[in-house]
Amino acid sequence: MYRPTSHRDSRLSLKLRQYYKEYATFSDYENEEANKTVEEIENLIKNCLEDIEKEEDLPYTFGNLLHQGSSYEGLKVMKPDEFDLMLPLVMKPGWKIKKPYGRYKTPGFVFIKKKQIYFSPTAIKQTFQSILQRKVINYIMRNIITGITLGVGSSGGPALTLNVCYDDNLKMSIDIVPAISRKGRLFVTKRHPNATDKKQDLYHKMWRESFSENEKHIIKTMDRSNECRKKCLKILKTIRIVNPCTQLRCLSSYHLKTCMLYLNKKNAGPWNEAYIDNRFRDLLLILIEFLNRGSMENFFEPGIDLFAGISKKGIRSTGRWLSKIVYSNRPNAIIKKLLCR
Repeated sequence: MYRPTSHRDSRLSLKLRQYYKEYATFSDYENEEANKTVEEIENLIKNCLEDIEKEEDLPYTFGNLLHQGSSYEGLKVMKPDEFDLMLPLVMKPGWKIKKPYGRYKTPGFVFIKKKQIYFSPTAIKQTFQSILQRKVINYIMRNIITGITLGVGSSGGPALTLNVCYDDNLKMSIDIVPAISRKGRLFVTKRHPNATDKKQDLYHKMWRESFSENEKHIIKTMDRSNECRKKCLKILKTIRIVNPCTQLRCLSSYHLKTCMLYLNKKNAGPWNEAYIDNRFRDLLLILIEFLNRGSMENFFEPGIDLFAGISKKGIRSTGRWLSKIVYSNRPNAIIKKLLCR
């Protein structure tokens, strides 16, 4: 961890606060209006799901919608324009969670079976693309609130994406993401890296455990009064998006959040706002550590490598690029190379 020889309000501290204020954050009014709109649409979705349960013969019932992602963790940057709602699917009696065996044994992945029948993520995708899309959209359009217009987008996966226009042409997207709920655990349709479309291949029938509720609890409670963990993470997330020279774009915001989860677990020193410069360096150092190692373990399931599927060459290149900036002898290297647009 970065340990300065003295404590002072450094130039980097001032620049970090300025960058956060100018680029990373948005107004309370914007946030309130966006959340109010999501809440109105969420209430309509709940009513529609009740009707679907009565009309359709499904192997599951719908649980209560869960608020997921950066907008509900206090980590959204720049605009309040993306919201994630997880829809738990509670399997009816007979369905069980089974750990994979033999060559299919993979950390974080499970089968959902009833006797010899596998409950496939593909079945969920088909349901969401037909029943939910048709009925949810029709229901919302019939009951839509004045001043809101709605369209359907594609997330590329099983999620149902609602594109919303509200409050004089402001825009947002709302993803409704299905997840199997079983004894307090959640499983999502994250495709296994070895999956193929062959019928005899069982990889494509596997579900991955989601730790989003665990993450949300840690993130929402990790900052006490006048502490800066979230601020440091939001600054780094913004750099990844807006800096035209950054190599961080090969990473996702989830990689950066994972770094903060690990850093929060360590004794990094005081997190008071006055030490934002040192703690931001610590966040960069732990990211460099993962990049140089070439792997990043999931915080809750170390057997899952979050760098899987990313070019090893790109990971190494990003590590060298960031190391050169952080370990530079030039005192303003972070300001000049990262805190720019």
